[in-house]
Amino acid sequence: MLWGGKRRILTCTPLYQAMAGYVYYATLFLVLLFDTFIFRLKVIGQRNLRRLPRRGCFLISNHSLYFDPGLIAHAIFPRRTLFSALESTIEAVPFLGNFIRFLGAFPIPERMSLVRLARPIRNALARGWFVHFFPERDLKFQNSRLQPFYPGVFYLAQLFDVPVVPITLSVRHCRLFGRRIARLYVRVTAVIDRPLYPSAFASPGRGRREAVQLMAEHARRLMQETLGRCNGGRPCSKP
Repeated sequence: MLWGGKRRILTCTPLYQAMAGYVYYATLFLVLLFDTFIFRLKVIGQRNLRRLPRRGCFLISNHSLYFDPGLIAHAIFPRRTLFSALESTIEAVPFLGNFIRFLGAFPIPERMSLVRLARPIRNALARGWFVHFFPERDLKFQNSRLQPFYPGVFYLAQLFDVPVVPITLSVRHCRLFGRRIARLYVRVTAVIDRPLYPSAFASPGRGRREAVQLMAEHARRLMQETLGRCNGGRPCSKP
């Protein structure tokens, strides 16, 4: 899948998919090694992905590490996802931007309305893709307190009636004799929760905006509780 300019948003060709698949799996092999030996990634709740229908769905996660996309890709393997990213991030360095696109990232133009974004997202979902968003939008390095969630992904979930799967990334610092070893040397646990279905937040007399807000607040509260359990020294329970 390839994102073009502001007018040509999404293009999908067999040749591009073949090239992207080669780059993705070659890179993923290195990511798996890095996650295993540096972050010692532990994945909990992966069976919740197997309960999903074969059509696409949305994934959301907190954003506290620069390697979050790699951690998510590892956690959901062998499934794949498209990652949303700010257009300025991908367009900053041309070569790096093209490489990021091959890995499955797509830029969101800052001046694009949600309505224009809806059509290519719908096409990706129809092809069975996962589509990932960071509802906090901005990265807060190693932050354990979730920022307010932007409602965009929940609006799209309500619009297309597809589930949202929360994935909470818990970061714990490694210590020796009570002292932190290094800021970047951390243990990461990815907790994949049960899918949230838009129908659970819709009811007669409740408008779409209210249902979207309720869904966003519920997802944030659920993920914050997971962070509290994992970061508080207690075992991360299976969702």
